[in-house]
Parts: sequence; structure tokens; C-alpha cells
Amino acid sequence: MIAYLDTSVLLRKIFKEKHPLKNWGQWTEICTSRITEIEALRKLNNLRLSRTISDDDNLTCHIELRNALAQCDKIPLTEKILLRASDPFYTSLGTLDALHLASALVYQEEYEIDLVFLTHDKQLGREAMAMGLEVNGV
Repeated sequence: MIAYLDTSVLLRKIFKEKHPLKNWGQWTEICTSRITEIEALRKLNNLRLSRTISDDDNLTCHIELRNALAQCDKIPLTEKILLRASDPFYTSLGTLDALHLASALVYQEEYEIDLVFLTHDKQLGREAMAMGLEVNGV
């Protein structure tokens, strides 16, 4: 299985929240957008600044984040992805979700593969399904 990792799945695993992805790590390849790292690091920084997490927990989360991202093929935000993200979708999506979905769609198209889209975001998952992707996590 080749999978696209959305930030919601990564953060839920790192923060050890309820109902993480059941089949974590059961893929042959994993990819994600470059924005996943940015989103996750922003979240960690904001939690640290608000003192929601301790320094020790922050360090642990950073290590887990780096380890998880090291396994991923990181998809750069190319012109093709930016243009695809600005095209209409079937449902309402925010900018970052549109970039995630466009990254997965373009990656799938360019490598002529089938992707499983991993997300815990119901709206993003619905749109990914509408675009013909298999979705896991919602």
C-alpha cells in the first residue's frame, strides 16, 4: 500500500490522542506534502508558547515528528500542485486541505499509482473520496 499522510494523522499519533490510525506503518511507501512538516512544527511551537506542553513533552514530540517525517517522501509545492489546489472541488475545503489533496492527486497522477489517503479530517476525507481516492482514518 502506498499512502499519503495528512497532518491530522501525524499529530494524533505524536500527541497520543484517542483513536489513532489503526494500521499505522502498514504501507510499503508513504508520502506527504512539505506543508505537513510546517503545520506540525507550527502546532508544536504554539503549544510550547502557550505552555500547554512541557519542555520534555515538546522535545519528545519533535523527535517523534522528525522520525515519522524521515520515512516520508516529501512532495514539494510545485506550480502544478498550486494550480490544482485552486481548482474547484466538490465540497468546501480550506487552503491547507486543498493543498494536501492536490499534492496527493498530483503525486498519484505523476507516478501512476493508487494512493490511500490517510486523514482524520472528515471534510477532507469526504472530498478525497469524491476525487476517487481510497480514504483511511475517518
